[in-house]
Amino acid sequence: MGPKPREEDDEAFAAAVDELYASSFDAFVKLRGDLATRLRAAGDVAAAKRISAARKPTRAAWALNQVVRREPERIARVIETRADAVTSQKNGSADAIRDSARTYREAVAEALRSARAVLEADGLSLTVLQARRLGETLQVLAADDGARATLMSGRLTEDVAADDPFAGLEAGPALSRGPTRAGHEPAASKRDDEAEARRREAERARREREQRIAEARARIADLEEEHATARRASTEADRLLGHAQRDAEQAKTALARAAQGLAEAQERLDALREPASAAKSRR
Repeated sequence: MGPKPREEDDEAFAAAVDELYASSFDAFVKLRGDLATRLRAAGDVAAAKRISAARKPTRAAWALNQVVRREPERIARVIETRADAVTSQKNGSADAIRDSARTYREAVAEALRSARAVLEADGLSLTVLQARRLGETLQVLAADDGARATLMSGRLTEDVAADDPFAGLEAGPALSRGPTRAGHEPAASKRDDEAEARRREAERARREREQRIAEARARIADLEEEHATARRASTEADRLLGHAQRDAEQAKTALARAAQGLAEAQERLDALREPASAAKSRR
């Protein structure tokens, strides 16, 4: 999901990766190259390789990173209220279950509003799919003890899809349809359940397909941006090389003129010396 903090992270790399993931969305690729160059120039080749391999976040992941960095209390509130809602589901009354689920939903909504504000401030927008992924990613990571560290590090790179982000947080106790006629479920109800299961599976497959498509498009956009940056760098290098070649040719020409002038001056000096030598010999 993103480069996780490691014990062996040195200060230079930690500072570089934080600067990278705190940067604006469009500046990510160029800054990544600049940071790698900076670390390599400082002699930290290993850190330069690691920063070069850092993945550019999706728009949704980037927005969540910025909320974590600027308003960490928003994300902390989502995690806290979800934990309260889960506890109420196990031990609370119907009112406590409804209240805790509502509080959790409000915390999620506040965090998503902050994420949208960050995106708008950076001149970015989200498709319907990206907006849904933003909410799902926040809720899935908030519910996963192992993934929270990545979320709270502000180094998230990928979206996470969920069939039902609010699973297990019903507004109140579920109502059972109960068995009928000798404890057997009616055939019509069974068919409905099977149809619903097929619908859910089809929806899950559709979401996974959309996620793969979105990830592929994001990867293509990332590579296109890297290609454009490399092409601009190559063009600049060619321009500088052209200037250097012209300067070298001009220097060679100036050197040849100077050498010719020196030779001519030496000849004139020798010519001036000859009459004086001749006069001394006659004496």
